[in-house]
Amino acid sequence: MWDRWSVEFYDFLKPPPSLGEGTLGGFSDLHDRAARNGAQHGTPVLVTVSGFADPGVNLFFRVSPMKGRGARTWKRYAYTLVVWLNFLQVFGKGWREATARDVEAFKDWRLTDVCNDDRIKAVSFDTDRAALNTFYTWAWGKYGVQNPVSGVALASSSGGRSGQGVGPGGERRDGFRPAGSRGRQVKWYRIPRAVLREIEGYIDPLEGSRMQAIRRAQRRGTYEKIPYKRVVRGYNARSRLLYLERGGSLSVDVLGPDERRLLFRRTATELEPLALWLSPNGMPKKFEGWEDTFTAANERIQRVWAQAGGEGLVPLWCRPHMCRHSFALKWYSLLSTVWQPRLDGFTEQELLDVREMFGGVWYALSLMLGHADPSTTRETYLEPFTALQVDYLMELLDGEETQAVEALIRTVAEQGGRTLTSVARQGAHVQTGSLA
Repeated sequence: MWDRWSVEFYDFLKPPPSLGEGTLGGFSDLHDRAARNGAQHGTPVLVTVSGFADPGVNLFFRVSPMKGRGARTWKRYAYTLVVWLNFLQVFGKGWREATARDVEAFKDWRLTDVCNDDRIKAVSFDTDRAALNTFYTWAWGKYGVQNPVSGVALASSSGGRSGQGVGPGGERRDGFRPAGSRGRQVKWYRIPRAVLREIEGYIDPLEGSRMQAIRRAQRRGTYEKIPYKRVVRGYNARSRLLYLERGGSLSVDVLGPDERRLLFRRTATELEPLALWLSPNGMPKKFEGWEDTFTAANERIQRVWAQAGGEGLVPLWCRPHMCRHSFALKWYSLLSTVWQPRLDGFTEQELLDVREMFGGVWYALSLMLGHADPSTTRETYLEPFTALQVDYLMELLDGEETQAVEALIRTVAEQGGRTLTSVARQGAHVQTGSLA
């Protein structure tokens, strides 16, 4: 059994532990000695189970650059170093012998290793990266220890293992920084009420097709035979933690698609998958399963066409990418209504203010479609529609969406300092009254 590392924190608001009357008693008050050695209230102390403390590690928190940091930073960096030291000990290494390969292995273990139930999100690993880089930068100047974190960054910038040395703007990218840690990862999407009603019918516990597939699988004993499944007994929506039947917890944010397909719950009768979308055999669909869905739907339409006496090409068919193009066109029509408002009396500066408020059409669409470069959206997806008038595009929207666009136009007009008096059905012609 290796000597596991842990961390304690100086608490100067509590009496120090007694050192007894023997040899240790001559070392005077523990808090006084700690203060003379640069410790403050909240300063971390890393020790092993056997009581060993590495002076080289603990000095890091008592001198610049860490001495001026807050207690929260000390705590977060200390826990990172504890995990790092324990990780290295598994391979019989100390922190002075760590290499860039060890750092890369640590990153993979913390973020993607399916055998690690304590994986963290990419944004959390950004703190790990900063902590290790700060520690080794200091250790290089203090002890001459090579910084393995910079080794990863240099390998990436020179076209190394990750091949991601240059970012989308031409800048060099830190190879140790996970791609998912970008601040632009916040996503949203709107579900129309009609779609929610369809989903509600699908999951109906009595007549829904989802429950029918579950019952068939339960009769065959499919779920009981699945290896590596995890049975969830509870969920904390605030912390997004899953509590497992066998004990322990797991963050739902670190689970990949394949792992999510292995999540089940135990009902009053038998096991049931947590996944929403199921195949006819009762197993959660793979994320690429939409291809099979479209294939089956096209085949069903073809059979109906043939039974109705149709000949030749089927008049109705669809591929997944066609839905993606339709999504792009619909949002182009929505955004164009805002970016190109036909508002009588709006000055050029007011129109510029609208664009600044909502951003550019192509930039917004590139985010929705997941494109790194807005030109991909403009040239590949929407080039045929750029010359269309907003009036015609608005006709493509259903009633619910048209109302939402009209409300959006009214909001823009009001924020521009004018009072909107009337909006045509198409939402393209707007008359404004006097200044508010």
